[in-house]
Amino acid sequence: MSKNTAVEWLVTELRNRISEGTLDAIAISKLKMQAKAMEREQIENAWHAGVSDSDIAMSYYNDRYRATSEKYYNKHTKEVSNE
Repeated sequence: MSKNTAVEWLVTELRNRISEGTLDAIAISKLKMQAKAMEREQIENAWHAGVSDSDIAMSYYNDRYRATSEKYYNKHTKEVSNE
């Protein structure tokens, strides 16, 4: 059985929390941080499969993924809070 991606894990967790009635802003923030950490680890693991320098993998993550995901999250968080 293959491991879930960070996004698949996050969607599952959000659905579970919604059905349990335990989803709030704090839970979303914690889940987001966990998913980002998982995604970072997945990127590093994939990078390590071909390259042995973790500093390069971390730099790649920070340059490509982190800024994009934070912009997306901030944009959508503002849209939700304005509704």
